[in-house]
Amino acid sequence: MSNLSTQTAVPTLDRKNIQNSNFVYTIDIEEQREIALYLDRKLAQIDTTVNLIDMQLKN
Repeated sequence: MSNLSTQTAVPTLDRKNIQNSNFVYTIDIEEQREIALYLDRKLAQIDTTVNLIDMQLKN
């Protein structure tokens, strides 16, 4: 087991940071799809806003 990495892709994130955290999740696949769809829509709105601001800054 000593060949397993103890590092994460996020340098500031390790087990000590999250070991006492509580995570809310659902096993209902339909609810997961609804959550994913909601997040996709919100991220699209954020992307649009960022692109508009970027265009304004370039002009």
